[in-house]
Amino acid sequence: MEHFYYRLNAPRSSFPGDMSEMEGVAMRAHAEYWMALMKQGRVIALGPVGDPAGVFGVALFRAESIDAAQELAAHDPVLGTGLGFRFELYPMLSIVLPEHFEAGRLAA
Repeated sequence: MEHFYYRLNAPRSSFPGDMSEMEGVAMRAHAEYWMALMKQGRVIALGPVGDPAGVFGVALFRAESIDAAQELAAHDPVLGTGLGFRFELYPMLSIVLPEHFEAGRLAA
């Protein structure tokens, strides 16, 4: 399995402070989608990032390949709403996870 960094960019820098009802519905579907993937063990971490230039969402997840990661990211329901959300996807060159440690040190 490979690991990927997904960034969901909001439609404007003032989001979510001025989120519309439609955007709220879309964001709930977005959260449900990623939480379901987390329950499957595919998502390692996710959540909003409080960047002063504008809040964005992040997910670290596992996929079999870049093509599989692109497909998984593209199926985020918020992207098909026409509300201006966009995503970026990058492969992780390496990742250190808690399960990589044995007795307080990085396992070989």
